[in-house]
Amino acid sequence: MKQLSNVMVNRRLLRVKILEKLYAYRINRRVEKDLLRKNIKEYFRLELLKIGKEKSSLINGRQEKAIEIFEEWEARKDLEVNWEEVHADDKVYLEKEISNYRKYLQNFKSTSRKNLIDEVELLFEVSSSLLKAIINLRRKAIEAFEDKGYLKKYASNKEVLYQFFQESYFLQSLEKEIELKKLVSNKIADKSFDIEDWYYDLVKSEEFKAVSSKANGKEQKDNTLLDSLINDFLFKEDKWLSSLEDYFLFGEEDKRVLKKVFKKRLLNASQEQLETSFDWEDSKKFVLNLFDYTTKQEKELWKEIEKKLKKWEGDRVAKMDKIILLMGLSEMLYFPSIPIKSTLNEYVEISKRYSTSKSHIFVNGILDSLSKELVSSGRIKKSGRGLIDNN
Repeated sequence: MKQLSNVMVNRRLLRVKILEKLYAYRINRRVEKDLLRKNIKEYFRLELLKIGKEKSSLINGRQEKAIEIFEEWEARKDLEVNWEEVHADDKVYLEKEISNYRKYLQNFKSTSRKNLIDEVELLFEVSSSLLKAIINLRRKAIEAFEDKGYLKKYASNKEVLYQFFQESYFLQSLEKEIELKKLVSNKIADKSFDIEDWYYDLVKSEEFKAVSSKANGKEQKDNTLLDSLINDFLFKEDKWLSSLEDYFLFGEEDKRVLKKVFKKRLLNASQEQLETSFDWEDSKKFVLNLFDYTTKQEKELWKEIEKKLKKWEGDRVAKMDKIILLMGLSEMLYFPSIPIKSTLNEYVEISKRYSTSKSHIFVNGILDSLSKELVSSGRIKKSGRGLIDNN
């Protein structure tokens, strides 16, 4: 069995969190850009009031030039602005507005970056807390069975729970895992989970006992009962997640992703369906690097993507598709240990969930074409695990 902590958080979840932040950043950038245009127009409206309507053509010309200067700078932020044809007063105003705009975006990006790490780290904390809660539930089941006078009327159900929790190879391995001690958070207190109440609800359930009676074979029984524990108990009515709302404000998407990751990876721990990682430092590096490369190299990345758009105008590409393409190309270029096939599969799947109905076809076509061209030219270089399945 693979290291059990690895099943809890996967790279797709990390990519989705980055996608959310990049989307928010782009929307915010658009809002600020529109606001700056309005400010420029308001500045020249006041200028017109000062010098008189008879000079409106002059003011209109200055306004057009000012907006042109800003648009050129915004499109290429490394552009040295040519101020020769700009009125001295307008230059002072524009320099201040552009400076404020740049500072705002830098601050927003820095805040987004910090929030991204905080949110992902807390997802790790939340995931590890469930591991510990399951172990505490196991201990409670064993302790309750040994106390013959405790919940005596549920004796047969107590025995079913005891056999499962005591004999489950999965749960034995989970409890023995040394890394668990390092993963469990001090931020999320044990008292967040009412294990006594959880056990009482579980021991009253005839459903768990019925599932146990139908399962054949030790391994099948182990998997079937673990499946029931997760689907019919822990995730039923968000029992586990609601216990953690003092620490983490779960959005519906957070709940959906956590449930999906936990169920699929925990119940199929021996399968390599998704790339996984539970090393926090490694995951933190991945998150920060992908966020940084995608934002800092956006202009260069988009130039490569535009070459493949053919009949599509760049501004006609859906915002979400554009971010997905930028992230995908960034990952192919700057993450040598991640196989190209993994990157393609992940962003196609992400586009199915988070963009339009046909986006996955578009994303797959562009990224596949780019990968072949950039591998052929030697610009994409993979090493280690990154060499797997790239043909």
